[in-house]
Amino acid sequence: MPLPARSGSSTRNWQPFEDVDRFSRQLTNYLDGFWHDSTGFTPMADVEELDDAYVVEIEVPGVAKDDLNIELADGRLVVTGERKEKHREGVLRSRTRTTGAFRYAVMLNNEVDTGGVTAKMEHGVLELRIPKAPKPTPTRIPIE
Repeated sequence: MPLPARSGSSTRNWQPFEDVDRFSRQLTNYLDGFWHDSTGFTPMADVEELDDAYVVEIEVPGVAKDDLNIELADGRLVVTGERKEKHREGVLRSRTRTTGAFRYAVMLNNEVDTGGVTAKMEHGVLELRIPKAPKPTPTRIPIE
């Protein structure tokens, strides 16, 4: 007696980890929204502290600079924006890129110079240079 077999199915193209990978991405996106006070996703970023400044690099490929908003107040940097969906003509068969609103926030030191912040974007990476405020020097007060 022959064993039943599915018609049209083949194990040759079977990718066992594709479902696990998709589930992992969905779970990460869900938990990201649970632990953060934001909607959407959080882009990858590096924060480097130098002697005179903080350098923050945020990966935002596919985002126009007009779709970004950068705020710095009380030492808290918040970058929000949106990666817009591309208009497609055909049927989308696979998706691994994230679209929609995003938010990145980091607490720096309160002693930053908000007037000297520079921002530039190159190759899909937003780079912010946030200078540190000069340290106050003690002033000697003579007694009369």
